[in-house]
Amino acid sequence: MAQIIRHRRGSLEALSAVTSSLTKGEIVIASGSSNLSTVVNGKSLVFAVPENGQVHAVNRFLIGTTEPSTFASAIYNGMLDGVPYFNSGSGTLFLLSGSANFAPSLIGNIQPFSQSIVERVTTLETSIGGGGAIGSRVSALELTSGSLNTHSASVLLRLNEIGVVSGSLIASASSFETRNTSLATITGSLISSASSFETRNASLATITGSLILVRHHLLKPETHL
Repeated sequence: MAQIIRHRRGSLEALSAVTSSLTKGEIVIASGSSNLSTVVNGKSLVFAVPENGQVHAVNRFLIGTTEPSTFASAIYNGMLDGVPYFNSGSGTLFLLSGSANFAPSLIGNIQPFSQSIVERVTTLETSIGGGGAIGSRVSALELTSGSLNTHSASVLLRLNEIGVVSGSLIASASSFETRNTSLATITGSLISSASSFETRNASLATITGSLILVRHHLLKPETHL
């Protein structure tokens, strides 16, 4: 036979008054309570009735800006026992209770984790500063960096020397070009002078030939009939 799931709803105060009439498997939805006036993330509560007939809260965390009110067992029949409530004003976590709300200490959960972190940091500091694996690698890295700096300085010095030599070569090449230009000018002038000399030689040869012819006529005059 299929089970019929029933539910009831109303204010928390009205529902707490009828807990004895709730049946197993029934779902109870409380729309709110006067004791939840400071809750800022919703005042609705959900309850379930398991096999033992007791009403158990199945709600999420309640968040309020002040310390939670006490839900007296005489009124609420322990319906809120164990519901987590976070006071955002003081940053304190509470578990609601019919007698007195309980602020659990979380040191037992946080301290081992914190201690574990402290131990790891201590181990890391020892390894770095005490010649451990990390410290040795850092030292080796520093030594390598020093060698690289020295090598870089040497390379920079050689580059500067090459720059000086290159500048000297460029200056020498420029001077050589200037001398070549001057030599070309002188050579052109010599060629021009040689051409003029050849012209003068040709003129002199012509004059010399004419003088020889005149002399010949003078030495051998023609006989007139």
